[in-house]
Amino acid sequence: MTHIPTGPGAPRPFRRGRLLAVPALLAVLTVACSPGAPATANPSGGPTAGPSAGPSAGPTTGPTIEGAIAHPTGAMDVVLRLEEIGGFVPIEFNVTYTPTFTLYGDGTVIWRDNQSTLPESSDDLIRPTPLMITRLDEGTIQALLAEAIGPGGLGAAVGPYNEMMGADIPSTIFTINAGGIPEPKRVEVIGLSPDMHPKNLQVITALAGLADKLRTFDTLVNEQPYVPTGYSGVLIPTEQAFGPVVDWPWPDISPDEFGGENEFFRTRQMTLDEVAALGIDNVASGVSGFALQHGEDLYSFALRPLLPDDLG
Repeated sequence: MTHIPTGPGAPRPFRRGRLLAVPALLAVLTVACSPGAPATANPSGGPTAGPSAGPSAGPTTGPTIEGAIAHPTGAMDVVLRLEEIGGFVPIEFNVTYTPTFTLYGDGTVIWRDNQSTLPESSDDLIRPTPLMITRLDEGTIQALLAEAIGPGGLGAAVGPYNEMMGADIPSTIFTINAGGIPEPKRVEVIGLSPDMHPKNLQVITALAGLADKLRTFDTLVNEQPYVPTGYSGVLIPTEQAFGPVVDWPWPDISPDEFGGENEFFRTRQMTLDEVAALGIDNVASGVSGFALQHGEDLYSFALRPLLPDDLG
């Protein structure tokens, strides 16, 4: 098996600017980032240290808050999600994509800023911006949901908003599963830019602001890298390798064990040991840009980290 060495440590992505959050949300974002404890502030007023792995299994119940927005409380229940998909991007991007932001019922938040600078790499492989994780207490969840439903526009939005159509225009999809809204509510916007939606300027402006808040969530909280407990391996038959070629590393797994009905690519849930057999480091947020050689057959290969709701 060919080992692909890692490059220098991936730097923290460059941010286009600090987030301007509403005071109500800032007031309660003193969060603890341990998956096993509710939020507490440290003596300096900032958040406590964050987790290094995914949330624990099973539902949790937050404290009773008068007038609270009802929402699911399970560790795999999606309460609020932002997805940014489509446009002219390589197939490897689409098959390895994870949602930009997900809030789960137990307060776990997993996100990445897909619009920030990609990590540096010296091994010619493609790695997306890092997935991060934190944990919110119930009060902070309530503030975030109130922000999303109110000033963020999800309460008023009806969608889909498709005034601008085109294969090269990406779509932004919001999903919210909380009280007072048909559950779950899904709002799709093709081209999330106010100037592309003059007929719905006010709501698109609100949604664009919400998307930026969720995308740059680390400017509000203390976070740690997300460490997945499994991956989806994506196998794409090809005639030419675009990047390094790695000998097929799994003697007990054949390409036929990658399934799916899509003729362009096949997938298989991979264990951590199977991923380690590739000999590639720094894959927690996913990796692509290399090929696997199995006999005379050549396959592009990519890894997508699994999120909690992928494991349900």
